[in-house]
Amino acid sequence: MNSRAFPDRVSGLVDAFAKRANLPPALIRAGEPVSFPDLAERSAALAGGLSRLGIRRGDIVLLWMANAPAWLETMLACGLLGASVFAVNTRFRAAEVAAILRRTGPRAVVFDPRFRSIDFSALIDEAVAIAGCSPPIRIAGGRSPAADAEIGELMRSGGGTFATTGGPDDPLVLFTTSGTTAAPKYVVHPQRTILAHAADVARGFGYEETDTVLLQALPYCGVFGFCQAAGALAAGRPSVVQPSFDGAEAASLIARHRVTHFNATDDMLQAIVDAAEQGALGSLRLVGAASFNRGPDALAEIAAQYGVPVVGLYGMSEVQALFARRALEDPPERRFAGGGRPVGAAAEVRVRHPETGALCGAGEPGEIEVRGAARFAHYHGDAEATRRTIDAEGYVRTGDLGHLDGDGGFTFHARMGDVLRLGGYLVNPEEISAFIAGLDGVAGCQVVGIDVDGRQRPVAFVTAAPGRTVDTGEVLAACRSALATFKVPFSIHAIEEFPSVISPNGMKIQRNELRILAQELTQK
Repeated sequence: MNSRAFPDRVSGLVDAFAKRANLPPALIRAGEPVSFPDLAERSAALAGGLSRLGIRRGDIVLLWMANAPAWLETMLACGLLGASVFAVNTRFRAAEVAAILRRTGPRAVVFDPRFRSIDFSALIDEAVAIAGCSPPIRIAGGRSPAADAEIGELMRSGGGTFATTGGPDDPLVLFTTSGTTAAPKYVVHPQRTILAHAADVARGFGYEETDTVLLQALPYCGVFGFCQAAGALAAGRPSVVQPSFDGAEAASLIARHRVTHFNATDDMLQAIVDAAEQGALGSLRLVGAASFNRGPDALAEIAAQYGVPVVGLYGMSEVQALFARRALEDPPERRFAGGGRPVGAAAEVRVRHPETGALCGAGEPGEIEVRGAARFAHYHGDAEATRRTIDAEGYVRTGDLGHLDGDGGFTFHARMGDVLRLGGYLVNPEEISAFIAGLDGVAGCQVVGIDVDGRQRPVAFVTAAPGRTVDTGEVLAACRSALATFKVPFSIHAIEEFPSVISPNGMKIQRNELRILAQELTQK
């Protein structure tokens, strides 16, 4: 499919799928291929079934299941009707879902009754009891096209008897922000932005090449995995789908299907290369990796040791994942860092000094601001947060610290809330934590800033390598001998594990919890 003439509404996308006969399948899951015409037919039939149940334009449908064709079919069906899907994290439990029920008032929930050991049906009952409200319609989804589930019955009964009312500006997908706060925001993307960005990803990541095969190891319910899936659909290329990630299985699928492209977190990529047999990853042409839990140096090590064509990425729920990417030809100091050049032709990036408000030149650190076709419409039910985030010129204030590279790209440093002001300088805590994590016996390190006598000071938390203990005094001495004085931690604390929260792509460290702990320990 030519991304430069890509439709701006789901109905146009489904019509295009219907014409893609005798071409590679859209999806391959557990050996069962789903062709593009099949995807179009099943989505239209499901739209008919949902319409018969009373799903209408403007309704919200919770979509809570692991990667399966039914996930994408439900999303497309809702788009045809002008309804939207709320992408519920499969790792969420009753309390999180109860909050979604209260805040969105969904018309329906589509779910897989049971996945592995998780009883989603029972969790919905529990969430309803907590929330005191319930979606009027519950639909059990199938795990494969052949599954005899309620969603299959809806397809068989739908018969395409529905009115296609979804337009470019109708909401299509709602994503949650990271969830590290008590009340994460719900990010609303209309059909126009989802489809425009999908076309940009298809072009910008090279998915349109005729022999492209993608591995869909990331979950659809997260913006990271969703944007890869949408890009593959825009390119008309097949995705080999994992219901949930397993490193050894992923390595096997890459070798079996001659996978050329995929994206992953740093931990996922490490699990794949650790499990891969020699030569199993030789078909890969581009792997985008996000350093969620480890620094860019870990990606550089994987690229060097295993020959994997890894590049750094940038994205966020508000402007979608895969907003920017590095190039394989970039110098090593940039290739593995977060950021890159935007994939959207109309996308723009600037950097603003957080204190003076002046726009920064190349190399000057400040808050990253971005705009383009991938930008979200608003936060659901939170006009004030939307106003604070989108400025009068349409730029999204990302809350990320970074700098312009001077070649059309930019580099991400850290979240603004994580950046330290030490000795009059803005310091990325990763500079300190990377040094400490490289010391003998240290498995990991996180550095946060706290107020000490009116000045911000760094505090480090470390975990020990298996079978080892960490002497915090020795770590502090090493910092004093190697780091600038203002970067030396005020204190260092050994803990068993870092506090974390579950995200669609795995665990994320809760730095706010570490800040609270650091302040408490300092005041003792």
